[in-house]
Formats: sequence, C-alpha cells, structure tokens
Amino acid sequence: MNVFLSHLIIVFYCLGGIYFQGFSKQSIISFLLSVTAAAFFYFFENKKFSRLALSAYAAMIPFFPGFFLFIPLFTIEASRIRFYPVILFFGVESFLAFFPSDIPFYLFLLLGTILSFFLESLTKSYNILEEKYKHMRDDSTERNLLLKARNQTLLENQDYEIHNATLQERNRIAREIHDNVGHMLSRSILMTGALQAINQDDDCREPLQLLQDTLSQAMDNIRASVHNLHDDSINLQKSIENLINSFTFCQAHLEYDIQNDVPSAVRYAFISIIKEALTNISKHSSATLVNITLREHPSMYQLMIHDNGKTASKKIISLDNIEEQSNGIGLVNMADRVRLLHGILQISQDNGFQIFVSIPINLN
Repeated sequence: MNVFLSHLIIVFYCLGGIYFQGFSKQSIISFLLSVTAAAFFYFFENKKFSRLALSAYAAMIPFFPGFFLFIPLFTIEASRIRFYPVILFFGVESFLAFFPSDIPFYLFLLLGTILSFFLESLTKSYNILEEKYKHMRDDSTERNLLLKARNQTLLENQDYEIHNATLQERNRIAREIHDNVGHMLSRSILMTGALQAINQDDDCREPLQLLQDTLSQAMDNIRASVHNLHDDSINLQKSIENLINSFTFCQAHLEYDIQNDVPSAVRYAFISIIKEALTNISKHSSATLVNITLREHPSMYQLMIHDNGKTASKKIISLDNIEEQSNGIGLVNMADRVRLLHGILQISQDNGFQIFVSIPINLN
C-alpha cells in the first residue's frame, strides 16, 4: 500500500466522524484545512515542515473542536516521520475532551489512530518491498546487459579465432602445395625438357612439347593459386602485433580500428612500412614510446607511426621531396610503395618522428 492510498482511506474514515458531530461550518473548515495540510505532507515530504504543521495542529485543537475529527489523518503522518510526542499529545487531548463524556467518539478516534498505525506499517512494508523489487530489477537488468556484452565478446572472439584458424589453414595448404606439388611439377618439367633434348624420334617430339606446355601451364596455375592463398592468409592485425611483440627497443602501442578486409597490396605496404619504421627507430632514435595507429575511413586507410624521440631538425618530408630530403633507402622504399597505391606520405620531425600514410580504399 502506498502513501497516497493510506492517506485517502484515513480521510474517508475521518469523514465518517461527522456522524458523531454532525455537519457544521467548523467541520467543513477543518476538513479543508486537514486535507490541504495532508496534500502538503504528501507532495513536499519536508520533515521540518511536517513537524511544525503537526505541532500547530495539536496546539489549535483545544480552540477548534472540529479538528478532533482529523486526528487519525495527522497521526499517520506523525507516525511516518516518527514524531511520536505529538501522537501522545493527540491522545491526551482526546482522552481529556471525550472520556467519559463522549465514549463513542473517543472510541472512534482511538480506532482511527490504531488504523493509522496499521496503514503506516503496511505502507512501510510496501515501500521496503518496492525498493527490494527495484534493486532486484536493476540488478537483473545489469546482469542481463553484462551477459549480453560478454556473449557478444565471446562471439567476436570466436569469430576472430575461426577467421585466424582459417587463415592459418590457408597458409598451411599454400605451403604444402608449394613444397610438394610445386616441386614435383618442377621436376617433371625438367625431366620433360631432358627427354626433349635427347629425343631423336620425330613422332615423339610433338607429344613431348605438348606435355611440357601442359606441365608449365599447371605450374603457372599452381603458383597463382598459392599466391592467392598466401595473400588471403595474411592477417594484418596479427602480423603487426607480431612485429610489435618482437620489437624490444622500447614500448610500442597499437591502436587498430579497421573492421573490413584490407586489399593484399595495402596489407603488404602497411606491414613493410611499419617494419621499416621500427627498424629505423631501433637504429637511430632515442624514443621510449612508439604509437602505431591504423584507421579505416569511408574513402581511405590511414597509418600513423609516432615516436617521442628527440630530433635534430624540424622538417616535413612528402612524396614530392623525399629523394632530396632523405638519404635513407628505407624511406624511399616507403614512398615508392605509397606512390604505387596512389596514396599520400608525410614524414614530420617535430616533437618526435612521425609517419603519416593515407591510401584510398578504391585503388582502381
């Protein structure tokens, strides 16, 4: 039972007391004042205001006997805020005013007071159960959200493991084809060439040439298939993580924000640029931290490599002037790879050494 319902029940109970005292101007005024005060108690819930109003009501009762009717209504409020002295004062006033002269009305007030305590007890129990329910609901909602997030993470990890296992299996198949079938075809081609060299029979010359052409075509197809399988088996994120794990010169941090598959040419370029950058840092830099960031935008891939090492000069190198500004073959190779992919390369030596690469997604 909530506070509003319990107050409403007591209001109707108090209205029944008019049966004992009859309708009068004073009873109507008492009703309006009491209901107004109860509304303030309900909506504002200010303990100081409630205590002040209850004390004022108790003080006015001897001068306005109509206020006796609504003592149970104010008793339930006093019980709610644990203002027990005023309840005792209500009881003393009622006893002195109506016992033994008007025992029925006194019993009416006593029963209303008991009902007020009972309803307040029910209201407290209801509020406690409601709070427990809210906590249980919130805890259940939080657990459900955590379980959903955990399940999503498990599914993503599972998909990643399956994808990684698929790539490893492709790489194994490509290696097996290259090491076994490729070598056997190469040996067959050499043997066919040797047979052609020592063959003296004109009737066998054309079949041997046809056999060599077939074996050569099969070798080309095998090479193309192995190359495609090997390209598909390269996991860009895993490859970069392996480079970082083997980099022991200083701390390296990777931020990888690419969701879709990256073309093999871009993968090779990024891996080569990162490998060259880490090699240069370990040889020439005094850095203690390297940040590597890869991002995918709607129209481009971005690679940023930044270290906190000290630089002697503050210059900016781009694709247009890299041959003039740089003596290292490694930076020139970076520029060549980016240029082939129609990308942008910018190297800055201000506040550390920074490499910025942008390659369009549509390479056609």
